[in-house]
Amino acid sequence: MDPELFSLGGKVAVVTGASRGIGGALASALAHAGAAVALLGRDTQALSATQAALAAQGHAVMHVTADVGVNSSIATPSRTAGPTPHAPGIATASGGPNDIGRP
Repeated sequence: MDPELFSLGGKVAVVTGASRGIGGALASALAHAGAAVALLGRDTQALSATQAALAAQGHAVMHVTADVGVNSSIATPSRTAGPTPHAPGIATASGGPNDIGRP
């Protein structure tokens, strides 16, 4: 991606479902475009791997284990990140409960 044509430098993005699949691809694309990325998902090990891969490429990235399908888990990311002068300006919703096929 040509940073002269498109840049998210100085932006903070929050990506749910970021450990794999569409969420992982979105997190990678946002990081490559210059955004600092907060990865959210249920699988701590997969999030750590995604974070390590992006950080190894020089991207600003952190992860928080949270399940957006569980109300008590939703407050965890804000408590973990604490107060920051860089409020998220980008949010993607790639994770969540999958009730398809369940009674």
